[in-house]
Amino acid sequence: MSRSTHVYIAAALVGGLLLTACSLLNPDRQALSKPHAAVAAPALHISQVDFGHDARFTRCMEPACPSVTPKTLAPTPAPVTPTPIVATPPAAASAAVIPRPTGLVTTALPAGPRTAAPRRLTLHFGTNSAVLTTAHKVLLSNAIGELRRTDRIVIAGRTDDLGSESLNEALALARALAIRDHLLDLAPDLPARIGIDAKGRCCYATPNDSNAGRAQNRRVELAYTPRDESAP
Repeated sequence: MSRSTHVYIAAALVGGLLLTACSLLNPDRQALSKPHAAVAAPALHISQVDFGHDARFTRCMEPACPSVTPKTLAPTPAPVTPTPIVATPPAAASAAVIPRPTGLVTTALPAGPRTAAPRRLTLHFGTNSAVLTTAHKVLLSNAIGELRRTDRIVIAGRTDDLGSESLNEALALARALAIRDHLLDLAPDLPARIGIDAKGRCCYATPNDSNAGRAQNRRVELAYTPRDESAP
């Protein structure tokens, strides 16, 4: 065997030893040299992150996705059972909305103060006279009870058509004042309720074509309406 042959064999042995040593020092080299097996990619999901006004959505991979809670904006909807709609006949609907009245309730209003019928007391005078007679005073005394229970008394003095207009105006006023003064003597609390209406040659009760007719016109009339205090 020649010298060159020995050198070649020695070099081959050294190379083999070096390869074996490298394999022992790098055990994963063979595994890395093998072709990779196909691995399935994990599925992506859309999940809610945070709650309330801070809620937002992002992509995640199981098992790292957050769990669904009652605060999740889009939980799995529960099945809903539809409620049947029943039409109500018009007559039944009206009866349900407007109940039939069972009776009437009346309230009695308080009664106000009652008044009796209007009164008119007439006193006649002689020709050209304004002097009260005994008959006048008796009539006024009998009426003083009702006059106390009235709110207003109007005393109207009247004359016939004999004499001048100025004379009759003065005579009508004198007759009315004579009645007023006597009433004040009987009941001093009446002044605020007394009114005077004196007119001569006016407002005749009967025609002045006879003495009897003129006697009816020479008068004083008291008009008043007493309160009926006896009423409940």
